[in-house]
Amino acid sequence: MKKYVVIKSWVSSYSNPISLKKGELVEIDISRQEDNPNWQDWVWCKSSNNEGWVPVQALKTNSTTPNGLLQATVLVNYTAKELNVTVGQVVVEERELNGWIWAKSPATNDEGWVPIECLQDINSHILQRVAPCGLYCGGCFAFYDGKIKNLSLKLKEALGDFDVYANRFVELLDEPTFLKYPYFKEMLNYFSKSDCCGCRNAKCKLFAACNVRECSARKEIEYCYQCKDFPCTNTGFDEHLFRRFTTNNLRIKEIGIERYYLEVRDVPRY
Repeated sequence: MKKYVVIKSWVSSYSNPISLKKGELVEIDISRQEDNPNWQDWVWCKSSNNEGWVPVQALKTNSTTPNGLLQATVLVNYTAKELNVTVGQVVVEERELNGWIWAKSPATNDEGWVPIECLQDINSHILQRVAPCGLYCGGCFAFYDGKIKNLSLKLKEALGDFDVYANRFVELLDEPTFLKYPYFKEMLNYFSKSDCCGCRNAKCKLFAACNVRECSARKEIEYCYQCKDFPCTNTGFDEHLFRRFTTNNLRIKEIGIERYYLEVRDVPRY
């Protein structure tokens, strides 16, 4: 079964989702259409006690009712229950249909539909964030979708036009620290503009002497521990970084990349 990482939170809009039994009759309201182009082949159905979205694959249309609605027979048991998910959560796919995935959360055993657009394949997600040397790019200040950038953007939004008030607070609070706000703002702006997509996609800007990216690509390996020469002296790392590189890769080899990712993703990099 395929695993995904949630990259966009999803909360269901329906507190009482429709559930149908095989053989049940429903009416299809063809006047109601799904706006999202990625969510085609869903129709709005009315049962004897509820209504909601149903995939066309679960229905066999019969005839038109006097009030202009299509009547259909339900071909399989079905529920429109959606799974509420948050960014970073791992879910397991059980089936995919019309732009949605019926997913299960291993952490809670809860199940339901989630839009595919809210998910990313866990292997692709990890490769983008964990470098061949084992450093977690997702924790770097330069990463385009890292915690530091995202929190910086939120803090900028929360501060609004704080510049004016910073000067006032120097006098109101008798606190000269606020005179340094322009320097803080400059640093915050820098963090919020981070655009690095990880060292698998571009040469690392922090460690110019690093040879690991090119070497791993040439040898077609994902992580250095997979190389017969590991640990080698061709990394270009200083003593400190070499120790981290060795420790990281031995840990990946020991517990596997998925567990390693879950272990390091919430640990501050610095």
